[in-house]
Amino acid sequence: MKGIILFLSVLLVLGCESEIDSTLEGSENLIGYWVDPAYNESTITFIKARDFEDDDFGIVFKSNHKFAERKNSGWCGTPPISYAIFDGNWEKEGDLLNINVGYWRGKIDRQWKIISVSNKKLIITVLKEDIHEER
Repeated sequence: MKGIILFLSVLLVLGCESEIDSTLEGSENLIGYWVDPAYNESTITFIKARDFEDDDFGIVFKSNHKFAERKNSGWCGTPPISYAIFDGNWEKEGDLLNINVGYWRGKIDRQWKIISVSNKKLIITVLKEDIHEER
């Protein structure tokens, strides 16, 4: 009986290994919701959360390279602000993150450098942000 359990366990591990996305290696701590951004020039520090906070900005990195950003849904930035979730995608190349996400008037292409990431805190430096307005 122990032999059968060991054999099935090995098959399960080998079968799952082929489904691992190599671009996610080292991204375990990155996956999840990030809120409460603290800005210091081009550096942003996020805190990990269980979900988006009500009436506030936040981002989420999903393991399938999907990305979402909860932010204001229109041009007006004065309270009361209406929020919406905009979908996008992300890729990680070493310590660089390339993010494409929608916003109320088009798309944004970002490149961030990961300074540090843990299971509690994400610190990035903004390298590039290109805004593409749809007319």
